[in-house]
Amino acid sequence: MTGIEATGLTKRFGNVLAVDGLSFRVDPGEVVGLLGANGAGKTTTMKMLLGLLTPTGGHVRIGGRPVREVDRRVLGYVPQGLGLYGDLTVAENLEFAAQAFGVTTPSLDEAGMGAIADRRVSRISLGLRRRVAFVVARCHDPSVLILDEPTSGVGPLGRARLWETIHEMADHGAAVLVSTHYMDEAEECD
Repeated sequence: MTGIEATGLTKRFGNVLAVDGLSFRVDPGEVVGLLGANGAGKTTTMKMLLGLLTPTGGHVRIGGRPVREVDRRVLGYVPQGLGLYGDLTVAENLEFAAQAFGVTTPSLDEAGMGAIADRRVSRISLGLRRRVAFVVARCHDPSVLILDEPTSGVGPLGRARLWETIHEMADHGAAVLVSTHYMDEAEECD
């Protein structure tokens, strides 16, 4: 079964053509990268895949189904802005997401973040926030993971850890789509 399939995906904003006839697929267990400069249409593409934007043309299928019919629990998403609540603690962010998906809250100790569980997200480093966003996006064990520039602004050690997590997800059967503007990160993809 295909994880993600985009066929002829097109998006216009007035006279601006943001995405032009893009076709690709991401199979379970595979990491595919969208490489491009800022403004190249990577985020727009991801938002169409998630059903957050309606394509002007083409279509998207997740797990063989039109995106509008997909159970959202299949999807894990880390947006550029991370989607975390800065005024909540790390543990509260994770608990909120787990409850929203109807799953048991995963252990922050097992994720190597027990020491920061009680810290407000707004008071931790960007690298740690990105790691928290990964844990939140994975808390319901999605089969499709969409990551929008997940390592942007993170140091070399943090980037390496995040790529290890990405590969672990794929090794467990997730279809993973990652956007980046770094060539060395594109080389991490299948």
